[in-house]
Amino acid sequence: MKRLIFLATVFLTFSFYAQNSYEKATLTFRNGEVIQGEAKRLLGDKRIKFKSADGEKEEYNYREVKELKIKKEGEILIYRYKIIVGQEPKLMKVVKEYKGIINLYVTEHSRTYEGIVSITDNFGVYYLNKDDGINVVELGSSEIIYGKKFKKTAKKVFNDCPKIIEMIESKEFKRTKDIEKIIDYYYDNCGK
Repeated sequence: MKRLIFLATVFLTFSFYAQNSYEKATLTFRNGEVIQGEAKRLLGDKRIKFKSADGEKEEYNYREVKELKIKKEGEILIYRYKIIVGQEPKLMKVVKEYKGIINLYVTEHSRTYEGIVSITDNFGVYYLNKDDGINVVELGSSEIIYGKKFKKTAKKVFNDCPKIIEMIESKEFKRTKDIEKIIDYYYDNCGK
């Protein structure tokens, strides 16, 4: 039993550090300057720690940075600062963008349940905006995105596209797996 607990602790510690390690990145600043090096997002997604090629480390926030691109497992992940009303800007991963029409972002979260064996659960909270603004509206968590909050928010956000509301009400569009389909449908049928 002690060995199992030890192995679980080692695994979770490794997972934590793997998620919080530096990754190849490109920073684009608000003044247009672009630098390359390695970056990691800091707790709360409010700051970025950046390490240049010469090893110099510096922290940046939304006042300075326009965009962060991270190369991870052969894929380029794009992050931008967005504002949730009443909060400081947060760094959000771009899920889908249809410039000038509709955009979908996600903040990535992790939580650990402690017990005989610790379990880590990863989930995302989805946000949406129209017209490329900096303000976003929360759609809900990837765990419970089809609740009352999602329906209420969807009715406001997609009020210019009654067919989407109808498809959500009839559950033709379901939960997280369909959020990208909803954005695509909006772009193809309502947003142009």
